[in-house]
Amino acid sequence: MRILNPIYDTVFKYLMEDLDIAKGLISRIIGKNVVELTPAPHEQTATLLRSKFVQVELQRLDYVAIIKTFDKNKNPIFEKVLVEVQKSPFTPEIGRFRKYLAEKYKNISVLQTEKGEEQRYLPIKTIYLIEKTFNENLPSILKSNNQYIDVLQKKEYKGAKDEFVNLLTHEAYFIQLGILPKNLQNSLIRLLSLFTTWFREKNERFVDYPDSQIEQIKDRIIQRMLRRLHGASENEKVKMEMEMEIEYDDAIEKNLAIAELLKAEVKLTKQELRETKQEIKQTKQELRKKDQVLAEKNQVLAQKDQVLAQKDQVLAQKDQVLAEKDQVLAQKDQVLAEKDQVLAQKDQVLAQKDQKLIETAKELKRLGLPVEQISKLTDLTADQIQNLD
Repeated sequence: MRILNPIYDTVFKYLMEDLDIAKGLISRIIGKNVVELTPAPHEQTATLLRSKFVQVELQRLDYVAIIKTFDKNKNPIFEKVLVEVQKSPFTPEIGRFRKYLAEKYKNISVLQTEKGEEQRYLPIKTIYLIEKTFNENLPSILKSNNQYIDVLQKKEYKGAKDEFVNLLTHEAYFIQLGILPKNLQNSLIRLLSLFTTWFREKNERFVDYPDSQIEQIKDRIIQRMLRRLHGASENEKVKMEMEMEIEYDDAIEKNLAIAELLKAEVKLTKQELRETKQEIKQTKQELRKKDQVLAEKNQVLAQKDQVLAQKDQVLAQKDQVLAEKDQVLAQKDQVLAEKDQVLAQKDQVLAQKDQKLIETAKELKRLGLPVEQISKLTDLTADQIQNLD
């Protein structure tokens, strides 16, 4: 079956608009039954890209979920939480995720209770689907939770958890798609295999999911995901949005590559300039030594001048020493001229590289990259980047 690749934001958003699919995906990852799922307000998550013909909304996906569990006496417990699902084809910038989490911790949800509407902070669960491997030593599917530890007793606290503590910590799931084991007998791995590179076509826009595997699928959610992604492959609007996303990502990657190249070239040029300045410094030291030698020779010549009037042989020696002096001086002038020329050329190259780096920073700023990331890529300060036209 040929389906669109859900690793792209636009396709992933289209997939998760089916709330049955979203509930099934989240339930299987967190290992708990999500009985109700409501998307968070759209304006909290949307990022809008526009082109000449169409506009594309790229977003991280936030939901308010009601999760059903049971206590020790098998009585049902219903917990309302905020779930954030983020997907990325590369290892994301940590600053971006921390910023998103800060926003979530600030959000207050309006809940319907027996007393009417109440404003409350909700516990947070985050799910990160990451294609590139950021740490191959970690499990491919990792859960990090708010475990209670009694520091004085040096053991885990098994009692009831506290709402105040829970609201200041959160549960997170990290899925490294690149190191998932190829065990399609596992239902969770079979579901996540749709996001891996295992069955992708060469252009990566489509996934050719084997019919032999489809025949073995009994999971209703995976079947529904395959049908929806297959339908997306025939949906021109979704495909156009995906192409826009790819074009935008390619432009970002191209400019990041240019910035890295220019940064490396500037670094190399600066190193060469430092080495040239060091060579000139050494040359000047050598010339000062030669000047000292010449001064000593001049002193000898002055002494010999007193004898020249009487000795023709001494006069010939003086002329020879003077000729050597002139030759040394000529060599000195030539060396200094060559070094000054090299230094001027290096300064010119460095100025050109700095200008290219500024132009690249302008382009990255125009494309919407954060100022902090542009600063890391170009070594420009945040103020310099802000003042760029």
